[in-house]
Amino acid sequence: MFKTYIKSLYIDIKEVTESFGVVKSILATAVSLVAYYSAFNLVEYIKPYQVEITSAIIVLLFFFSSYRTWKKTYEKLQEKQQKKVVIESESVKLQAGVTNQAVQIRILHFKFTFNIQNHKKHSISINSIDLSNLLSLLKTMQDSISYHTQFNNLFPLEIRPESTGQFTINFSYTFKTCGFNEQILFLEKLSSISYKIPVEIYSVDGKEYVNSCISIDLIQFLNGFDAQYYHFDRKIITDCLSRLSSS
Repeated sequence: MFKTYIKSLYIDIKEVTESFGVVKSILATAVSLVAYYSAFNLVEYIKPYQVEITSAIIVLLFFFSSYRTWKKTYEKLQEKQQKKVVIESESVKLQAGVTNQAVQIRILHFKFTFNIQNHKKHSISINSIDLSNLLSLLKTMQDSISYHTQFNNLFPLEIRPESTGQFTINFSYTFKTCGFNEQILFLEKLSSISYKIPVEIYSVDGKEYVNSCISIDLIQFLNGFDAQYYHFDRKIITDCLSRLSSS
């Protein structure tokens, strides 16, 4: 709601400025004032207050014009918002699975949680989700890493009219040869990027794609990781946390 208000206010100010213009408004106000003062022969009486009166009228002119424009724009935005599908992602959670003590994390689990808001008057179907932006980065380690996902059985997922839904994807990530320090540096790189994830939706309106941005919560993972239990170098974690907090 707050973002919608700010956007409406910005559009309103822009439209008022373009429609009226500062000079145009001042000239129109000046003409009106001269006509008013001349008709009632009050020029001499109010001459000491002309600046204050003129300023007040200009402010009121812009205020009411802005309000009307804002109200119209806001209503349009609200109407548009009510017909949309919004998909928001929680921060991706990490969990160590299997480890080779003092050497590396063998398997790392990713947990993606997506919250859907269907503002349409009819049901929608979530058909698929595209993780290629993230997977392409995972492939940068070439043969040092393998991965697998199992979420095709989630779809299609129906969301009823004007209701909400949620789905979770569990993603397993298997390291082969890289050591613990290299893994932490790699995860730090992954967490520094916000990933745009296209979600395919189908309804009576046809097929559409809604983007959801995800980020990896590496700080929570490192704070909860028991390096001593797994015999890893704690300094690697503290150094990474220090870099993350200063970035």
